[in-house]
Amino acid sequence: MYAYASYYIGSRGKIGEISDKDVTLTFVTSRYPRRMIEHIRNSRGIEVKKIEDGIYYLLGDVFPMQVVVSKRLSADKNLWLRALTNDLKEHSLIDKVASEYQKHKDNELFKSIMNIITNANSEQFKEGKDMCEALREIWADDIERARSEGLRLGMEEGREEGMTLSVVTLLDVKDTVSTPLKEKIGKEKNIEILKSWVKLAASVSSAEEFEDKMYQ
Repeated sequence: MYAYASYYIGSRGKIGEISDKDVTLTFVTSRYPRRMIEHIRNSRGIEVKKIEDGIYYLLGDVFPMQVVVSKRLSADKNLWLRALTNDLKEHSLIDKVASEYQKHKDNELFKSIMNIITNANSEQFKEGKDMCEALREIWADDIERARSEGLRLGMEEGREEGMTLSVVTLLDVKDTVSTPLKEKIGKEKNIEILKSWVKLAASVSSAEEFEDKMYQ
């Protein structure tokens, strides 16, 4: 990280335009790195200062540094950073994320963050009935719009093509659909399989989950 920080400073404009104090090295972890903190305290004389729940400044080095412990972050002050984990199990936190997402669901940045959260926790979402229901509530309006759009396209483009577009449209609401998956869906001509894929696309939490289950 020191090398990247130094390269960034040296590669930006004129010499001295960016100082080492303008760059902050951030370490993000789910648990407090006790051994690392003890090591840098003893070996380098670094002072650790708690700024707020889950955020610690490391003082006394060339570059400003901070440690962010995601599980200790306040869900009120740092909700989205707190939720960026692959071990999201707290139902209250999921409800809070769902509620906040509803307010910003037309914002592409929030969509991207929500996709990252759901993809990183795909196993938990599959196993937890309540979590799956929370996701369906989040996407309920979008899924209904996608379903209506798919039906409209089906009438305009023909039955097979319309169902194919319905599947892709439903998945696009929740995730980025890769070109290989779109091609795989587009090659299917069996109406019954396409019908089952429309239902599957409406129920899964990600394109990856759809691909895992599409031939089961």
